[in-house]
Amino acid sequence: MKWFNSLSVVLVMSLTLTSCGGGGDGGTGGSPPATAQTTVSGTVQAPNGQVAFHQPSIWDVFESSAFASLSGLTPVPDGTPVQLGRMGSAGSFTVLASTTVSSGRYSFNLTSLGLTITSDLVVRVANGAVQMRAFVTDDTIDLNPISESAVQAVLDHITATPGTSLTNFTTQELSDLVGAIDALTAANQSAAGANINTTISSIKTAALNEPAIAAFLSSAGEPGQTIEGTGDIGNYFPLVQIGTWSYQGTDTTTGQVPIAYSNTTTVSGTKSVGEVVTTIISDSNFLNDGAEESYYTKNGRGLTLHGTNDSTDILTAQLVPFLALRFPFGTGSTFEQINKKGLTLGQDLDGDGTNEKADLISIVTVKGFESVTVPAGTFSNCVKVERQITITAIASSDGRKQSVQGTDAIWLASSIGQVKYVSQIADQTVTEELTSFTPTNARIVSLMTNDLIFDPGTQKIYTSVPGNPGSITPIDPVTGALGQPIPVGNEPLKLAISDNRQFLYVGLDGEAAVQRVDLATQTAGLKFSLGSDPSVGPFFVEDMEVLPGSPQSIAISRKYSNASPRHAGVAIYDNGVQRPTTTPGHTGSNVIEFSTLSSRLYGYNQETTEFGFRRMTVGASGVTVLDVFDSFMGDLISGFGVDIKFDGGRIYTTSGRVIDPEARTVVGTFSGAASLSVRPDTVLGRVFFLIPTGSPTAKVSAYDLNTRQLLWTEEIPGVSGSPNNLVRWGAKGLAFRTTGGQVFLIESPNLIP
Repeated sequence: MKWFNSLSVVLVMSLTLTSCGGGGDGGTGGSPPATAQTTVSGTVQAPNGQVAFHQPSIWDVFESSAFASLSGLTPVPDGTPVQLGRMGSAGSFTVLASTTVSSGRYSFNLTSLGLTITSDLVVRVANGAVQMRAFVTDDTIDLNPISESAVQAVLDHITATPGTSLTNFTTQELSDLVGAIDALTAANQSAAGANINTTISSIKTAALNEPAIAAFLSSAGEPGQTIEGTGDIGNYFPLVQIGTWSYQGTDTTTGQVPIAYSNTTTVSGTKSVGEVVTTIISDSNFLNDGAEESYYTKNGRGLTLHGTNDSTDILTAQLVPFLALRFPFGTGSTFEQINKKGLTLGQDLDGDGTNEKADLISIVTVKGFESVTVPAGTFSNCVKVERQITITAIASSDGRKQSVQGTDAIWLASSIGQVKYVSQIADQTVTEELTSFTPTNARIVSLMTNDLIFDPGTQKIYTSVPGNPGSITPIDPVTGALGQPIPVGNEPLKLAISDNRQFLYVGLDGEAAVQRVDLATQTAGLKFSLGSDPSVGPFFVEDMEVLPGSPQSIAISRKYSNASPRHAGVAIYDNGVQRPTTTPGHTGSNVIEFSTLSSRLYGYNQETTEFGFRRMTVGASGVTVLDVFDSFMGDLISGFGVDIKFDGGRIYTTSGRVIDPEARTVVGTFSGAASLSVRPDTVLGRVFFLIPTGSPTAKVSAYDLNTRQLLWTEEIPGVSGSPNNLVRWGAKGLAFRTTGGQVFLIESPNLIP
């Protein structure tokens, strides 16, 4: 997977300047070049379906109920009218020119029309209220449900954001937005709806619920070109250790016997290159060139190469850092990867005793999405990225130039990475194909979350996804697939679920409120505020638990957003109505857990040295503190930030202790279990701890619940940010989230046999 450096080295080896005669590039005589004409053209496509074209109308395709996957788009009939025009910020459209579709394509000559490419220039096909539009951002623009989804997303953002207009968006930003939606649709293998409007609505909803796309759209709506990027939508280049990639390669040169070889790739850790912490990709024999490490970083703009450990490759060292891949992977997008002159080749090609210099140009193009079959299997909707490199050597003796070109292509599968690579230089072709991918015991779902919880009823993990508004996004932990997001209020954070699996409660940090989600209908319902203090301000959720046997009632440990201590007392709410009696604020239970009874609530003060463990009584009037065991009475529980979980009559702490909450005594300790999150499971007879080790790894340890002996520790690589919120799912699953936008799904026979 070390894309670029091997190809450039082979190109240098192909250069020769030993021939005599000739000088410079040579001139071209004759007439001066004709004035360049700017045109825009592209295809007009709708979701593929079985349609009888009884007349040349695009709506036969649009309204078909037999749509296949959006990965297959079919051209509309010849004669379909296409319009070019200016679009206003409210969606108005002024026609400037018209044409018709021929062989699935359309074309406008902008030069003859006296037009240039601007953000408000749009092409469209329309029939009444039903239409498909596309921003004209390049000379090749396709009209399809994806392009229309991007137009609607921009117009919706302008409407919802006062002071924003279409002129705020650059053509590059609009192109990137379309590319991101294109990549997301391919990665999700989105299915078409019953008609064109429902198809477009589904694509747009999925895009706006993708945090990276939503954040990019917001940034692009500001004046000027944004410095933000969409990120690796679809996770086509997973720069984390999710497994081991094994490849078979063939090195073929005309007139010679092909050479077969093998290569193994791993993501093997991190390395500081200058002041940048990079991720190491280790190849055992990429392109039959021996073992090598390459150093990459990945951010919203793309994948950047920072160098290799190949001391013989002096060319790459002069080029890094450079953008190896640019995000998003939008079909047809192109960027100039490298354009550098005067590079030192380290070779004397003309024999005059002086090493030659060279110029290098590299152009990268996303060719599109296609199905690829390799020994490891068939991978649908792979993104194909092609690059052309030209190296021109300049003779130090007489200025003669000689150029060599090479082309390579890489096919990337969503959440897997490289499945195929082909390098072509002169009469040599080298191909690598994935033979197997051996995953680690942890799979990664790329999703920015604030909390997660498992629902045994739907067998889904529910996550709170930040945003204004935010959403609750389900994850199928078996497949890692994301479900349809459930829109909720602003900045959803803490989650709690009723024991009958009827309701999911969501703490809204952006509104000082709680919203209830009906899990059967997958819809958000009741929303209620938590009240406020006239001096300090509104209450927010710090922790919350649904009363056992009472799905309409919830206990909430409240906090202030701008006070210290932050604790604002514990209160009970029934269908959003607060019971009158609450516990005191200032010093109290930051984290809470119910026993098996709705009348007994436990809490722990994790923010001041009082470190009090509280037993609380819940009744019809509210909640009162029965007693407190604090640090002055003994060392029951202690430590800032310590969390507690109740199971089987015991309290388990992230500091590794087991507490009898009624006797208020320590009954055991798990050695070496100081953790960020604890998850007891009395049915399995195990207790699981999520233990920090420092990025990019974390550990999940399993202990025997009764003997408290360590049974197994699983090291989880590829961790970005801080891990937290360990949960159990299914018969043998564990999961946790990170602040770096990851959800890890773990199935290890060593942790859970």
